[in-house]
Amino acid sequence: MMGGPGMMGAANCPGMTAEGAAATAITEEKATEFAKGYAEKNLPGYTVEKVTPFPVRHGTLTAWGVELNVRIGIPSMSP
Repeated sequence: MMGGPGMMGAANCPGMTAEGAAATAITEEKATEFAKGYAEKNLPGYTVEKVTPFPVRHGTLTAWGVELNVRIGIPSMSP
């Protein structure tokens, strides 16, 4: 059998069968806050450029994609 929902079994994806663990929706503002905090701590020089929602395959929650921007030490072109 190739593919299919039971191919790997539930043991390889515990989030799929977690009972009693209610997922909490994250707003765009909270996603931006998380991304900024992560970038400040782990990616010095990077800033959050854009946070984009996209649907997840399982359930009704939204996942968030983050675009980062980094300022490279290029001299300014203005006089």
